[in-house]
Amino acid sequence: MNIQIWIWIQLILHINLNYGKNQEYVNLVNDELIDTQLMYSKSDIKEAVCYAFEGVVVSQTEVGSDIYSKLIYGKIKEYLNK
Repeated sequence: MNIQIWIWIQLILHINLNYGKNQEYVNLVNDELIDTQLMYSKSDIKEAVCYAFEGVVVSQTEVGSDIYSKLIYGKIKEYLNK
């Protein structure tokens, strides 16, 4: 079973068991449900990755794997936060 589906099922069960008994708990569960929603589409991710690889002008051998991955990650984050 997909872990995200399992989390949804568990949260729904907790809501059903605790609804009306503790409004703070219900609010917590609702916030968790919001956090599990996807923020970006597959297309957004694909375009962000393309943007990153086009935007980083140094090669991995020039700067090393750690720096290169940080540069790529930074460009992806930059694109998605536009």
